[in-house]
Amino acid sequence: MSGTILTDLARPIAHIVHIGAGMGHDLPTYLEAEPGFVTLVEADLDAIAQLESVACDHPGVTVIEAAVSANNRKRAFRRTNFPELNSFRKPTELKELFPGLRTLSEEVVKPTDPVRLIRDLDMSREGSNLLVIEAPGEALGILKALNAADLLLGFDAIRLQEGREALYHRAPTAKDICNFLVKAGYLVGFEAAPEDSERPYLIARVDRVALEATRQIDALTATLAQVQRQCDQIGAEHSAATQQAEELRARLAERDTQIENLQGQHSAATQRAKELDARLAERDTQIENL
Repeated sequence: MSGTILTDLARPIAHIVHIGAGMGHDLPTYLEAEPGFVTLVEADLDAIAQLESVACDHPGVTVIEAAVSANNRKRAFRRTNFPELNSFRKPTELKELFPGLRTLSEEVVKPTDPVRLIRDLDMSREGSNLLVIEAPGEALGILKALNAADLLLGFDAIRLQEGREALYHRAPTAKDICNFLVKAGYLVGFEAAPEDSERPYLIARVDRVALEATRQIDALTATLAQVQRQCDQIGAEHSAATQQAEELRARLAERDTQIENLQGQHSAATQRAKELDARLAERDTQIENL
């Protein structure tokens, strides 16, 4: 493999996880970078034997036998005369690139869940982590599953191989994976001078600046939403207070009208009382004169 991605990784390197490690040809390059741990995941039994024979000399290296896929349905895993091309998917367009490709066996297996695989590794955040995927047709599903479980950004860098065009039945393309990784917060590009131009390696590095900007935007958006809710609440309270004030003014106006009516009635009653007093006084005078 190209050592550029390892060279660019910030030290110390905590963990390198390689899904589809094959015969372990990349292991010497990994060990040169002095990572804390290396986990090699492979489905081919012959490759597993080779990996275990190499790993026994390195305490930090673990070998896991597994065919990894985000689709947990039991199905045929196709082993071919090119082990690096083994896949759960039918090699449709791939046969044009590899005319001599032959399927050696189709064994129904239960795929290993990538989320459980990574969680079980209990990877440390004290250092950089690298994820390498060479699982034809399964890379995008693996990445999406890890992202949904909030595990993807635990990898500072990703290196994976996929076809520029769909080489397996209903397989995603390198472009599909590139678009997903960009949305997930990575800077993505193709590895320079690929050995196989139809199946290049994608190199992705976490875009910390963009992620921080997104985090700040999300925080500001949340703050604005909270302020808007407070404004809406204050507006509702103001409307309620205004309504209450209007009701009070109406009641006061009604009371004033009632008071004016009572005052009018009182004045009329007073006038009538005066008239009666005058008539009584006049009558008393008439009685005295009799």
